[in-house]
Amino acid sequence: MLGTIEIPLSFLRLLLGVALLAIPAYVYYLYDRQSLRGLAVSVGRMLVQMAVLGACLWAVWTVDSFWLTQLWLAIMSLVSAVVVCRRARLSQRLLPWIAIGTFVGVLILLLYLLWVVVRPAEPLSARWVVPVAGVLIGHVMTTNIYALSVFYRRLQTNRDEYETLMGNGRSHLRALAPFFGCALQAMARPAVAYLSVTGLLAMPLLLSGELLAGLEPVGAVMLTVLLIVASLTASVLVLLFVLFLADRYTFDRRGNLLNVIQDKENQAAD
Repeated sequence: MLGTIEIPLSFLRLLLGVALLAIPAYVYYLYDRQSLRGLAVSVGRMLVQMAVLGACLWAVWTVDSFWLTQLWLAIMSLVSAVVVCRRARLSQRLLPWIAIGTFVGVLILLLYLLWVVVRPAEPLSARWVVPVAGVLIGHVMTTNIYALSVFYRRLQTNRDEYETLMGNGRSHLRALAPFFGCALQAMARPAVAYLSVTGLLAMPLLLSGELLAGLEPVGAVMLTVLLIVASLTASVLVLLFVLFLADRYTFDRRGNLLNVIQDKENQAAD
């Protein structure tokens, strides 16, 4: 059973903790004043985002409704899709399909993990759904940025390869297989880099949070392993869903590739 611990934090103590930023700010002021403004802006954004997130989590925790948690999951999927489109520089017409693919893939893994594997007393409570879904969406968002960017850019620059495969009698899906393989390779790089240092060289943030929440060490390690495995599975599942849903907006009725990359030169042309 997952226990909880109360941390008696007040706003005064929070300010005392945030005051630690004076140390790096002073060092930047002495040696790299140009970066000091960027640091201040980043910290300000972080504080605003955490304040908004805290208010949302407080509302979800207080109401603890299945439909409210699903609404939260849908909103987070949409936000994730916006970030993916912006950082991967993809057309906005792909945004809804990235959001839907993320929502469906994460929901499937979430229900399997909570209903079949972990099986807590209240698997659909906000206490379980929100943090587990947050871990899955965060990982999926990172991998989608790499995978979708590589997939569409390689497809755009190697259009002749796709057309040659189609001309030689390959089906549409088989002609896309080499590009999908490149996307999987791009997705695997950050995952491999993370897993190579997890445990021995660095304690996962997930494990630290579980220990702070009061879970005993063995149970925390087991839950961390499950979440990492579910995150890797969700990244592949979501990529499949997104590419399937967005396929009709990537090619026209004749099978010709459309421009879905929004680089600076393409934006200027549009």
